[in-house]
Amino acid sequence: DEFLDAVREYLRLSVDDALRSGNPLVRALAMLDRRLGKRRLRMLRLERGVEHPVVRLFLGLRLRAEGMDPDESTSDTTSSAESTTA
Repeated sequence: DEFLDAVREYLRLSVDDALRSGNPLVRALAMLDRRLGKRRLRMLRLERGVEHPVVRLFLGLRLRAEGMDPDESTSDTTSSAESTTA
């Protein structure tokens, strides 16, 4: 079974190796790994357009779980209300 093979592969890899895996299922599982911090999630969010759809889906789920907007185009955003003073 392809999914079980991906899970087995993922379990024996570091998070860095999982993110570099040629298997999109392994990369998707890495999106849910708690070792993947918010800073790196922000970077991955910016690169997701070139990623497999399953990986993008799992990344979106993780971003939402972390309270981050998966649709932001930059990692350093401030609202106009915060950046202007009255």
